[in-house]
Amino acid sequence: MLLYNVFKISLLSCICLSSVALSDKITHKTLDNGLNILVKEDHRYPVANITFSYNVGSINEPAFQTGISHFLEHVMYGRTNNLSHTNIEDYYNQHSAHYSATTSHESTSYTTMVLPSEISSVLQFEKDRLTGLQFLPEDIEKERNAILQEKKQHLTVTPWLEPKELLNTHAFPTGVYHHPVIGWESDIESISYLEIKNWYEKWYNPNNLTIIVVGDVSTDNIVSNIKLLFDEIPSHPLKRKIILENKKREGDIRVDIKRPVNNPLYIISFQVPKPDNSSLETEIILTLLTDLLTNPQQGIVSQELITNNHLAVDVDSELDYLKKTNGYFSFYITPNKNIHFYSIKNKLLSLMNNISEADISDHRLKEVKQRYLAQHTFFQDSIADQTRIYSKLISLDLLHNRYETIEEALEHITKKQIADAVKAHFNEDSPKAILTIKPL
Repeated sequence: MLLYNVFKISLLSCICLSSVALSDKITHKTLDNGLNILVKEDHRYPVANITFSYNVGSINEPAFQTGISHFLEHVMYGRTNNLSHTNIEDYYNQHSAHYSATTSHESTSYTTMVLPSEISSVLQFEKDRLTGLQFLPEDIEKERNAILQEKKQHLTVTPWLEPKELLNTHAFPTGVYHHPVIGWESDIESISYLEIKNWYEKWYNPNNLTIIVVGDVSTDNIVSNIKLLFDEIPSHPLKRKIILENKKREGDIRVDIKRPVNNPLYIISFQVPKPDNSSLETEIILTLLTDLLTNPQQGIVSQELITNNHLAVDVDSELDYLKKTNGYFSFYITPNKNIHFYSIKNKLLSLMNNISEADISDHRLKEVKQRYLAQHTFFQDSIADQTRIYSKLISLDLLHNRYETIEEALEHITKKQIADAVKAHFNEDSPKAILTIKPL
């Protein structure tokens, strides 16, 4: 259920999030109590996707309560005043085709895919969880053990997750992206029943909730049904104070660690600017660069480090862009035997400093644009992805129609813009977070 930013996921995530077809046929309503409703009719398939997205995630968590948003996500599948834990499982088996929950840095979302005839039932169920969740000590302890096992499992199955957590801790030294979404193990072990209950009462109220419905629905019926069920639920003021980064950072942060791995890994992460409602072009360019620079066959960096200079045996990249503060563009480089870190870093910086339009052929630019557009087209078919991107944009205070003009924006991006972006963001003076992982 937890959304992890593990390495190699961000390229796909970024494409998913920035490539969904979002038409202008979107209805946005706000009820008197502050609850937001977003409805998009999509009648291609006789299904609907319903997401309850609460605007709270790990960035809202204080010290010593890291992971509490994800902890509450688990507890939300416990008991309500009207349903026992067993009844909830029966409910999903009877009424939904698929259900899931996701906690991210910025939000916590509960999604159900159903036949249109089951929408009223889902809305009633989610109202029950919003207004009548029970907090029983035995349920809290059960979920605590499940979360600790989940963290251990991910650290075991994904060996790079723990170093990735460490990189983020140093990349965001003074802000709320400092800790992992699942939280630190010591906090998970100590979070109390009362703290979870208070977190629910603070954040799970209508003026911190967006209900997103995409699918074979009638907008008027959805809005009317939601208003009937939720309009009378009272809200209370939210005191939202988060420290994104309270200190401007200059220079590099470097961490060297040893782990039980066979080969070293050098991660060099360049800071990139935070997104805003005018940054679609920047987002597209940075995404195209993951292909232009580190495509295994034709990437500029891959070719220079692997084929031409034999400095590395593998090169990959990751864009971590959609967040409330500056993100990072990261290079993951497995060096050749006996190749020192500074040989890799110096060559990479030299490459970035000398990239020009001449290094990007017309054919290559057309190819990466077509690949990007293919992903764009592919994700148009998924109402789940449409729902996911709306939830993400809302949590970042970005316009829900951010990607309406994505095809036009993609078409007008030039080789000069791409080369200029490389020199602007990937240079010696850019703040960098560096992690070197070496065998024990």
